[in-house]
Amino acid sequence: MPPQTAKEEKLPFDIKTILVAFILRWKMIVSIIFCFLVIGIICGKILGKKVYESETILQYKPNVKLRGDPGEGTALLTYLNTVKTPQNVANLKDLLHLDCSIMELGACCDVKIQKNTMLMSISAIWNNPEEAASIAATLRDVFIENQRQSRQIEAGKLLKDYETRTADVEGQLKVADTALQAFTTKNQVVDLDKEAQWYLEQLVSLENLYEQAQIEKQTVELQTQNLKSIMDNLKKKVAEESQNSNKMENLGDLNIKVQRLRDAINEDKTYRAGVSDLNERTQEYDMAVKLFEKKLISKADLEKAKNLYEKQKALASDTEQIKQWKAEIERLNVQVLPNKGENAPSAPLLRDLMLKSFNLDLEKVAASDKVLHLEAARDKVKKKLDLIPKLQREYASLSREVEAKITEKKRLEEELGQVMIAYQSTTSDFKIIADAQVSNKASKSNGKIIALAITVIGTFFTLAVFLLIEILNPTIRSPSEFIAKLPLKLLLTLSFHSDPREVLPAENDSVFVEEFRKITHSIRLMKPERGVKILLVSALDGEGKTSCAINLATCFGRTDERVLLIDGMIRDIKTENDIASLAEFEGKEPMGLGEYLSFKAVEWSEAIWTTKFPGVSCMPRVGTAVIPELLGSNRMKELFSQLSKTFSVVLIDPPAVLSFVDAEIISKNCDCAIFVMKAGKTTLKQANKAIEAIQKTGIPIIGAILNQVSPVFERRKHSRSGI
Repeated sequence: MPPQTAKEEKLPFDIKTILVAFILRWKMIVSIIFCFLVIGIICGKILGKKVYESETILQYKPNVKLRGDPGEGTALLTYLNTVKTPQNVANLKDLLHLDCSIMELGACCDVKIQKNTMLMSISAIWNNPEEAASIAATLRDVFIENQRQSRQIEAGKLLKDYETRTADVEGQLKVADTALQAFTTKNQVVDLDKEAQWYLEQLVSLENLYEQAQIEKQTVELQTQNLKSIMDNLKKKVAEESQNSNKMENLGDLNIKVQRLRDAINEDKTYRAGVSDLNERTQEYDMAVKLFEKKLISKADLEKAKNLYEKQKALASDTEQIKQWKAEIERLNVQVLPNKGENAPSAPLLRDLMLKSFNLDLEKVAASDKVLHLEAARDKVKKKLDLIPKLQREYASLSREVEAKITEKKRLEEELGQVMIAYQSTTSDFKIIADAQVSNKASKSNGKIIALAITVIGTFFTLAVFLLIEILNPTIRSPSEFIAKLPLKLLLTLSFHSDPREVLPAENDSVFVEEFRKITHSIRLMKPERGVKILLVSALDGEGKTSCAINLATCFGRTDERVLLIDGMIRDIKTENDIASLAEFEGKEPMGLGEYLSFKAVEWSEAIWTTKFPGVSCMPRVGTAVIPELLGSNRMKELFSQLSKTFSVVLIDPPAVLSFVDAEIISKNCDCAIFVMKAGKTTLKQANKAIEAIQKTGIPIIGAILNQVSPVFERRKHSRSGI
């Protein structure tokens, strides 16, 4: 792989590696979570408790609506919040003798309003169906009784208020009615509207009569003036015709006056022909006065009777003028002389005109009297009519006040009656629609909650534990961790395999051959000298060091290098995948490094064997155990010197650094070392300790191979790679 940028080299270790490692354990995590689920279900069955629900339904239907009551919807919401008051719940607890707290009991009860209705439901959840029904029904009864009592107390307060207000209004009504009665008595008011109408009719009639009388008076005056002019001319003519004009004028005038006076008396008597009805009109007027005093007729009716009485009285009585006319007639009857001027031709005409003039004078007097009489009657009616609006206003004001008090009194009496009904009522505004029933089927069980809780808690616990394990895991699991935590160049990363022997090269190329070819080239660039002795070390056993050594030897051999692979284990310890399995003994006595160091093999060539891989020879371990001090002997030093001259590359596979000191001893005769680590096995502390031990010997560690890395980690980018 090409070297990474400096920026990537400085990247610190992040949480991604831990999360990936955590995910890789999903099978185990799922198994543990499944176990918790099973445990939760079992605990739910054993420890779970069934609960039962019972519900009662009420309908809000107020018997009486009191003053200040809100709307039905608002009132129902208000009552909803008063069902589960601490006092009601405490009464419920005392009545049923329940062994629980008020808070617990309140939490078991629920109150709801069904949408768009006047229905309210009270429900209770309990572990016993009978007790659940009893709790719901008892809470309902406690609420209904408290609501009824509260309603009665409120009605009692309103009752006192209405009684006081009603008494005040009755007193005010009495005062207003007294004032109205005093006004009607003083002004003799019965029906002002009818009286005003009658006065208007009278006024219109009198106005018409008055206008006619004035016209008649003007007509008579005009006729009198014309007749007087004619009479003056006739008088001159008669004087010329008669020698005794003075006597004729006197006698003629007397005769004419006598005749006209007689006619006037008759006309006046005719005008007063209704004298016989005067007594009847008098009785009617007296009766009207008595009825008016008893308020049985209106003042207009009284005035009408009075006018009829006065009219009839005027017709039936002689005026002072008539009395004077009668006296003058008596005097003329004595003085009248025979008319001696009748022989004059113009005398009859003059006499007729004089009679006509006298008649007009009488008519003029009558017209003047009639005008004066009608004018006085009209002024009287006008005064009375002008007075009526003021009376009407005062009467209307007093009447309105009385009517207002009567209306207010009626309203208060009606509301007082409603409040009295509410105060005396023994029923509540809530009607029971459905009673609380004992349920035979549990509404729910907390067994599921227990099972779910255990499962959830177990899941979180499992995840937390595994995450904590991964966070606290001190091993190196990925190339990123290796690069971030260890001061070595990572030459190669090998994927995970269940059987380490699968990495061994076969007749057909191994899956890792190409990767090993790359690092052999890199190693040769770093160590180009012939006979280079390379030590493959690991902190612990089983990290794939032997397999890596075999693959390296194979790749070096294929590049025309003469390679020797030495098994540095000289102790009596059984290992798998040892180098001895590669040797071709061909029936000869197997010998290896131990035999050479113990002088069982005199020459070093006796311990070297060919392998099936071209260009690769090996010095195996065949069973002879020697002390590790021999690894630092001169014989070992001479062996490495001879091997460097014979082979171009010498690969040594010693025991684990932390298990034995053998690798440190051998390293003194080597040129460099390659550190092999198994991902997820060696801790950072162990790796640093092993690296420090090798570095103390003085040989350089040119790189490292990270073995058996999960493919998930391997695909992640890393830096400081030599490939």
